[in-house]
Amino acid sequence: MLDKPNSVDQGPGTSTHQVHGRHGDLKPENILWFKEYQDKDPSKSMGVLKISDFGLTRFHRTVSKSHVNAEGVAVTGTYRAPEYDINKVVSQSYDIWSLGCVILEFVTWYLLGWEEVDEFSRNRVKEHITDYKEDVFFNFVNMKDKYGITQIGARAKKSVADVRPHSP
Repeated sequence: MLDKPNSVDQGPGTSTHQVHGRHGDLKPENILWFKEYQDKDPSKSMGVLKISDFGLTRFHRTVSKSHVNAEGVAVTGTYRAPEYDINKVVSQSYDIWSLGCVILEFVTWYLLGWEEVDEFSRNRVKEHITDYKEDVFFNFVNMKDKYGITQIGARAKKSVADVRPHSP
């Protein structure tokens, strides 16, 4: 557990009201499973998951929490949120996207096994629409805003919405 922030972005107007954190590198390798839990209750015998590797964690004041420039922010490609590429900013929602990707892979493994996790990854790569095939959970798409102006957006890949066992 962190005792104090290792990096605080003061941002414009150095309000000290609240500090908001962003892990910045949620991925399966950074979520550890511990068999023993403090509570020895047998109903909790499945252990506990804990987030680790806080090396990219950053803390921000209320005014700067959603406007962190993505330039220079290290990411793990597969689990990065679309906002990193589209808006060039990173916020706490980045972690929510990454955690959702990890949970989807975890549930795939839990219900269908490792072979299907590997197949899920291969399907995401096959479904990538650019020449550079990448294992991410989204594709870029052109979207019209409420004024009819076309902008770059992102949409979850079909394989992400359709995780299920595949026939051999």
